[in-house]
Amino acid sequence: MRTVALLVLLPLEALADDFRPEWNVLYGHEEFRKAETMLHDHLAKVRAAADQDREKVIGNVRTPAELQKYQAQTAARLQAVLGEFPPRTALNAKTVGRLDRPGYAVEKVIFESRPRRSARRPDLRPDRGAQ
Repeated sequence: MRTVALLVLLPLEALADDFRPEWNVLYGHEEFRKAETMLHDHLAKVRAAADQDREKVIGNVRTPAELQKYQAQTAARLQAVLGEFPPRTALNAKTVGRLDRPGYAVEKVIFESRPRRSARRPDLRPDRGAQ
């Protein structure tokens, strides 16, 4: 039964390749031959160029003063892209559970990442008596 289904479907698939939708404006243009990967390929080229530029800049950093200058420039660029950082607020952290393990403890902590926005995280604490 599978063989019959394959024999019927294979010619249909070949016929489907012959029918090109008239609304496909990219069909027939050589520069759009690989349209499905154009965006990915473009972004890969942009990223490779940015990585190359970054490597040149980092490769020229020789002194701590130059490093601090690079860090300040990078932080300023990042802030220009992201905008102003939100003001710092109290975390209002609460420990809601504790799991004691040999040599350490896992504390379950809930805190406010932003006002009225809770987040959870495990906090690993060494057991002071086990040292």
